[in-house]
Amino acid sequence: MILAIALFAGGSFAEQQTQDKEVQEDLEKVEVVGTTPLYYYRQQMVKTELDFYDAFNELVEDPKFKVKCKRERVNGAARITQRACYPQYFLAKKSQLTEIAMRANGILPSNEEIEMMVQPEKAESLAYAEKLIEENPQLKKRLMEMYQAKQTFLSKKELRNHSE
Repeated sequence: MILAIALFAGGSFAEQQTQDKEVQEDLEKVEVVGTTPLYYYRQQMVKTELDFYDAFNELVEDPKFKVKCKRERVNGAARITQRACYPQYFLAKKSQLTEIAMRANGILPSNEEIEMMVQPEKAESLAYAEKLIEENPQLKKRLMEMYQAKQTFLSKKELRNHSE
């Protein structure tokens, strides 16, 4: 009797396996391919830039060369902002010219006008930054990380624009 039950169960087991294989062959295979969103690469770029400026500011001895990053409105947009980083000499000149314009009820200076006025400070600042980067391997490493993150973001953005 046990032998008969075993034979009967074995036969139904083999039959069940055959049915399972047929069902598996009939099933569609769906492959899901995930991609990292562009926002992730933008955030990585921003993070590495802020890390670089933090490390840079820790090493800077002259306060006018320190860099401050802030959110500012995009021209003509009420709610749209973007992050911008400026050295202190630029911000000081902007503050000075803005105060003068406000007293005289004049036109506020544009960033391009201020940029032209601070060319000597900019040249001095770039030379100073170059020296700091060459003397500090950690700062140089952060600069390279910032550059690589920016290149990765730009290449992913370009790739996305071509695929649309």
